[in-house]
Amino acid sequence: MRKSIKSVDQKEVRRTLPEDTLRLDNDLFMVHTPVKGVTAGIPFSFQYTTSTLVEKGKAEIIIDMKRYQLTKGCLLVILSDRITMLESISEDFSAQFLFMSNDFLKSLQISETIELRQMVRSHPVNHITNEAFSALTQYFAMLSQALARTDNPYRREMIFHLTKAYFYGLGYYVHPHVTSETETRSQEVTQHFLELVREHFKQERSISFYADKMNLSPKYVSACVKETMGNSAMECIEQQTLLYAENLLANTKMTIGQISDDLHFDSQSTFGKYFKTHVGIGPKEWRNNIFQKGE
Repeated sequence: MRKSIKSVDQKEVRRTLPEDTLRLDNDLFMVHTPVKGVTAGIPFSFQYTTSTLVEKGKAEIIIDMKRYQLTKGCLLVILSDRITMLESISEDFSAQFLFMSNDFLKSLQISETIELRQMVRSHPVNHITNEAFSALTQYFAMLSQALARTDNPYRREMIFHLTKAYFYGLGYYVHPHVTSETETRSQEVTQHFLELVREHFKQERSISFYADKMNLSPKYVSACVKETMGNSAMECIEQQTLLYAENLLANTKMTIGQISDDLHFDSQSTFGKYFKTHVGIGPKEWRNNIFQKGE
């Protein structure tokens, strides 16, 4: 089976980062700057886990199928390869950004990794307390200083342990916020549905498939998703499919036929009609428009 081509690889991430980026080889990058070079309306994903501490301004993003508001004091953590799209951003938006490679994260061997990943996957955006914001700001400052000391023979060890402390801090500051939320039955069903869609959307795009997986009726699943998300279950499946397709169209050299195969459409023609029905134009025209905007 041909391996799917992901969107923005590590080389591309490094190329697009500003000159003042602090870095530890190819493992970790830190940027303190307003967002530049990210175009609204174009999906993307990184092969890095990204943490963003919002200092001022506002932004609206979509992560997979869910929309989130970012404001001052928000902590955003996006796991690698999650499909993300910036919808809007204010002129004064600025934040601190931390990119960590998968290999570096594995080397940390954090004991709560599985639970923490699940928590972050379900709640990528957290409006943390002033105390937590202050503590994380201090952490970013210490990490920045450690990264800047390239002549320090113990630099990697310092950064390694600071990063471990950061993740344990996430567990301390974010976990109480998440666990204090009481999920309704509709929210539980919706969360399960979205997880299944992320896993199977390339092969399955019918509500009945997901309802069967959950041992629930399609009507009940649809009602829960509509109540929680505001969108229908079918719209969520379509959005995930289109975000993925647009991500590949914008950020890879895959042909439209290859993208169609990756998404298990019967033919390139079927994929083209599906894309045009929901987006308004065909995938080739959409890709050409994106390239023209970048010129």
